[in-house]
Amino acid sequence: MQSNVESAEQSRDHGFAAARQELEKELKEEDKKARSKITKPDKACEPNLWLRQVGWVSHLARLDYKELKELVAPVEEDEPELQILSKAFD
Repeated sequence: MQSNVESAEQSRDHGFAAARQELEKELKEEDKKARSKITKPDKACEPNLWLRQVGWVSHLARLDYKELKELVAPVEEDEPELQILSKAFD
């Protein structure tokens, strides 16, 4: 038979575990959102001063990183029209 103290401890532990899971879930969602946005790089990590001068970060900030990545992906085998255009520009 469980005492009231043991029952309260188990209930509290279960509450902490549920709260921790919820917090981890929210942190993962926020991290996913942050990774999908284009942000201004640290000056020390910036590859080229020219990129800062032309303002690409502010221009692209409203766009989704994943969508942009798909737009510049190599042409697939099942895209014959794009293959022709790609060859024409090469």
